[in-house]
Amino acid sequence: MEPRLTFQARWILPVTGPPIADGFITVNNREIVEVTKSRPAGQTVQSLGNRIVLPRFVNAHTHLEFSSLKSPFAAEGGFPSWVREVIKWRQQRDASGLPEELSPHAAAIADGVSESLSHGVGLLGEIATSPWPIGSYQRGLPSVVFLEQLGILTGQAAERLSAVAGRLGEIRKLDGKSDIQVGLSPHAPYSLSQSLFEGMIELGCREQVPLAMHLAETREEIEWLAGAVNGFSSLQERLGLPNQQQWRPDLRWLLEQLALAPRALIIHGNYLSRPHWQQLARNRERLSVVYCPRTHHYFGHPRYPLVEMLAEGVHVAIGTDSRASNPDLDVLGELRLIRRVFPELKPEEILRLGTVNGSEALGQAGRWGQLACGMSPALLCVECPPGLDLDPTAWLLDSDAKVERLNPFGMK
Repeated sequence: MEPRLTFQARWILPVTGPPIADGFITVNNREIVEVTKSRPAGQTVQSLGNRIVLPRFVNAHTHLEFSSLKSPFAAEGGFPSWVREVIKWRQQRDASGLPEELSPHAAAIADGVSESLSHGVGLLGEIATSPWPIGSYQRGLPSVVFLEQLGILTGQAAERLSAVAGRLGEIRKLDGKSDIQVGLSPHAPYSLSQSLFEGMIELGCREQVPLAMHLAETREEIEWLAGAVNGFSSLQERLGLPNQQQWRPDLRWLLEQLALAPRALIIHGNYLSRPHWQQLARNRERLSVVYCPRTHHYFGHPRYPLVEMLAEGVHVAIGTDSRASNPDLDVLGELRLIRRVFPELKPEEILRLGTVNGSEALGQAGRWGQLACGMSPALLCVECPPGLDLDPTAWLLDSDAKVERLNPFGMK
């Protein structure tokens, strides 16, 4: 029999079941073996005292390439202006001329992995930009890495599809040899030609990999898709596409196309409306929305329609986005903001958003996001007041307590 460890804590938060007071959790080096109210027979028990034990968080959307930034890019000029800052920053970074493994890009990703681990993240949904340095992610943090591609000019589509397909093929040869899984990310409607978007959908379906796409992030994007001439029009013109040639797809059609994939993430979805929510709810086994609370707040958007989406049956997960629009990569910080903005939501419903909902969105529900037999033995604990008798989930979300990684058998 494999060696086992049993911990007792003031509270165990399974996530998919009610909190267990003075509960026990037993793990081996591969999985959780038992979660129970009763002391397991024949087991030596390590007491964690006044602590809450919970699963590691799931960050369903981030861009670790920005993890070296000390503060977000300025957003005063509106979202297209912010996008231009991103483009300029990437051009400066890519001009370093260093080998991939020594580049600022790879160093920032390594910083982001370390920061994510320090905040108790166990699973990551990451958007990777060309040249898609997959080796930078293999540092003890299981991830679904979406290879992002952009290109608004029709003549670019074939070459860019070939590049991302080649990289996808190289990475898939590593299947089963690392904690990294791979997907594809057609970036956003304003950054793609129709031929590149359709090619990415077809590639994802053929290779049976998940997709992630930024959609309905700003009101300006919605207006541009409806035909308005605004900052997105100007951005595309600067990139070489006259206004009359710009591709402006219907959102419902985009959702239909994304639902063809095995699984797809709709990133942000800030300005989707009820017909879109209903469409997402009908396809909740394949489509998930990823809400990034503090990035949403940073750009000054109106109150997110989270309560309305959940009421319609939309599957919602949580992401931190990146340090280009967020001060850090702390998923618990996102959940605590949700608690303040949406007091009508139950604490356990909020915790699900950053745990099991994220694992389901990323296709990893059998491993992450809850405390149950067969799940990952990588745990978190939080010190709580002696004799805490209040709802421990509410206390966790209302406090400023820091999480600690519980590392049985030397796990990161």
